[in-house]
Amino acid sequence: RYLPGLEIRTTADGEILHVITAQAGRNYVRVLHWEAGKPDGITNDQVRYSLTDHLGSSTLELDQQGGLISQESYYPFGGTAWWAARSAVEA
Repeated sequence: RYLPGLEIRTTADGEILHVITAQAGRNYVRVLHWEAGKPDGITNDQVRYSLTDHLGSSTLELDQQGGLISQESYYPFGGTAWWAARSAVEA
């Protein structure tokens, strides 16, 4: 079955991640919940805000306190021009 806004990711090494997504205009709010295999160094039940540019490309990701998680800029015809994040595990 398919539930809009819910994604359940599983990996061969036992990670189970639930991602709940809600759209607000062109932007998104996601909650990340690990049932198993949560990576070290990040918290469970994270709220993440994805802000998009005028083309709908996600360019900025913020945590639940408004802190910067990652930022990305794109070339005019696709591909990443540059990318920055506070943690490779979190991004």
